Amino acid sequence: MPKPEARFQTTGGIVTVEEPDFRAFKRYLDNLNSRDPERVPDMFTPKVIFEDSAWLTVMHGPDEIKEMLVSRWNAFPDLHFRVIEGPYATDDTSHMAVKMRLTGTMSGGLAPPGFDPTDGKVELDVASFYDFADDDRVKRGRVIFDTAYLAQQIGAMPSPNSLAMQADVVFQKVTAWWMRNRGPSLGGRLR
Repeated sequence: MPKPEARFQTTGGIVTVEEPDFRAFKRYLDNLNSRDPERVPDMFTPKVIFEDSAWLTVMHGPDEIKEMLVSRWNAFPDLHFRVIEGPYATDDTSHMAVKMRLTGTMSGGLAPPGFDPTDGKVELDVASFYDFADDDRVKRGRVIFDTAYLAQQIGAMPSPNSLAMQADVVFQKVTAWWMRNRGPSLGGRLR
């Protein structure tokens, strides 16, 4: 993890430099990279609320987050998160933002939605926002990343300008014409 930026505080006219305490985040990151489901309760409070741009629902509680993480760890057994920018924190370090790079090899199936392994490498930047409780566990979190780019890397979506993407555009045009001329209720049945 890169050295955190120094914070300046004034005390009685004297400027001092203090480094924030990132132990809670470092512990969270170490647990995340361990890929050990038994560590999930050590990472999150019992009433945690967690959002992930690639998960179907907002997760409530460690058990729901564990389900999501186990799904990803099964699909990407070598999944690793590395800090590439930040963390940036409030003075008390209870709120943090960090940019991380996720890397891994899709050697297992990804469920949901049910993708088969490709043995392809993925590399993806994620923006993460965390609120930490007094016991250094995450009480609220949000992870945002480009799901379309991930889908392209695992073969679930065609790459831009590829023949497959051109075919998708033609299919969308036919669907759009059908929806305009036959009604939107039929358009959903074409997918």
